[in-house]
Amino acid sequence: MSNPLLPFPHQPNYSAAAWLTTAGTAEALNLLQKLTLAPEMFQTIILTGAPATGKTHLLSMAAAKAEQGGGNIMVVDKLETLTPEEQEALFHTYNRLKEQGGILLLASRTPPAELPETFLPDLKSRLTTALILPLKEATDAERKAILLKWVSDLQLTLPPAVLSYLLLHAPRNLSELHTLTQTLNTLSLEEKRPLTIPLIRPYINSELSLSI
Repeated sequence: MSNPLLPFPHQPNYSAAAWLTTAGTAEALNLLQKLTLAPEMFQTIILTGAPATGKTHLLSMAAAKAEQGGGNIMVVDKLETLTPEEQEALFHTYNRLKEQGGILLLASRTPPAELPETFLPDLKSRLTTALILPLKEATDAERKAILLKWVSDLQLTLPPAVLSYLLLHAPRNLSELHTLTQTLNTLSLEEKRPLTIPLIRPYINSELSLSI
């Protein structure tokens, strides 16, 4: 009888402590850290990039910073997936922030000009004036270095073959990879032995639905 798999915490860690800057995100992070949440200022910023480039993580960090500082900021993720009703609501939010001051921080896979033709025209035209901050996915070398750092921090034994397997099949999203690393550490502690491919394979297949 097989042991039940450990539950995977599907909510990634989007805290500032879990963030690791890569060459493809350094410029965006630097600008967001310098944002001035002045009451009279209005600015629209859009983070763009493919999945797993860190858009949601940066949004969460910016929102947390604004909450601590009492700034007026509206954060919207996955701009390209908004329904017509949500687009209309965002249009009115844009106009309100422009009048009252504040920051509209959005994330989208594409820049405004490449949004679907069905996207609300009035909102789309306004967003074309936004500051666009493109994000690029971490390179394989960066993912490996980051994973090795986390493994070292946890004092987790990770044989070379297991490391190679994880780099091939684990999430490319660094937040999800960080959560996975912590969970695999728990797995190793509970099993009281180093991680092996046979040990983690059913877990990864079941919880992450990744192909081998």
